[in-house]
Amino acid sequence: MGISGNEYVKFLTQQIVTYLDMSQEEKEKRKKPKLEHTYRWFGMLSFSVQLMRQKKQLRP
Repeated sequence: MGISGNEYVKFLTQQIVTYLDMSQEEKEKRKKPKLEHTYRWFGMLSFSVQLMRQKKQLRP
């Protein structure tokens, strides 16, 4: 049960028009925060290494 081509074009047109009607401040709010390069490149590997370092520093 999919949508027809006309419905899809209508949906896309509505999304584009609402985005173009937004003010610059609203567009800035919608932006996703950028991840650090290490997380983006290496994913969970760099995150786990960072957690291990923090645990070692917290040990007495």
